[in-house]
Amino acid sequence: MSRDDTPFALASAVILVQPARLLTVAAIITDLPGAAIHATSEQGKMVITLEGETTKILVDQFDTIRTLDGVLSADLIYQHSEESSDP
Repeated sequence: MSRDDTPFALASAVILVQPARLLTVAAIITDLPGAAIHATSEQGKMVITLEGETTKILVDQFDTIRTLDGVLSADLIYQHSEESSDP
């Protein structure tokens, strides 16, 4: 659990985007709360992370990304979540 006992969820993914749409897709991902792009390639590969309070938030963001125009594939690499210990 995090130090302040706040629930959180974290996921990483590799996204493959049509190279011509890379900048547009990157801008949309960057605007998502808790989303970060860690690497891109000219061939259209992106490594991203998503952070939020719940897994549902991450699933919704991942679904948004995988349905963007120009996204060829979106592969979840890692996912972790911790719930609050409050009763």
